[in-house]
Amino acid sequence: MKKQVVKSKRASPKTKAVIGMGLGDVVEVVTRKTGIKKVVEAISETLGIECGCEERKEILNKLFRGSRKVINCINREEYKLISETIEAAETRNAAYPAEQKIMAEQYAKIFGTKYELWCNHCPNVWSTKIKEIKKVLTAYENDFGKS
Repeated sequence: MKKQVVKSKRASPKTKAVIGMGLGDVVEVVTRKTGIKKVVEAISETLGIECGCEERKEILNKLFRGSRKVINCINREEYKLISETIEAAETRNAAYPAEQKIMAEQYAKIFGTKYELWCNHCPNVWSTKIKEIKKVLTAYENDFGKS
């Protein structure tokens, strides 16, 4: 399933959410595409009762989630700090402890996760986290240009 970037209804305007479809979303798409949703809505309207579609969707999404990540937007100073830190570490092919701390702190802030330093002996973890941060940097550049 494709991930979509959408404005979060519950978050501030500076927050975007990357939403992977949960099972409730999938059921909704299937019922809409097959015409079942229109039939159910028509019957519900005729009988004067709620169809329960939204409740079912919420329950199924809670039980069987797609990946959901809140992404907090960054400002110009954060963009500059993050991009310079990553660039310096990539130039040396290693990150100093202070740079590691900056990247981990910014990652936690951007993605709303608990701050933790990543394992120095796990290059795949570092690579994955840096790729995610770079996606945010690219989105910033697309919206505001390079600072």
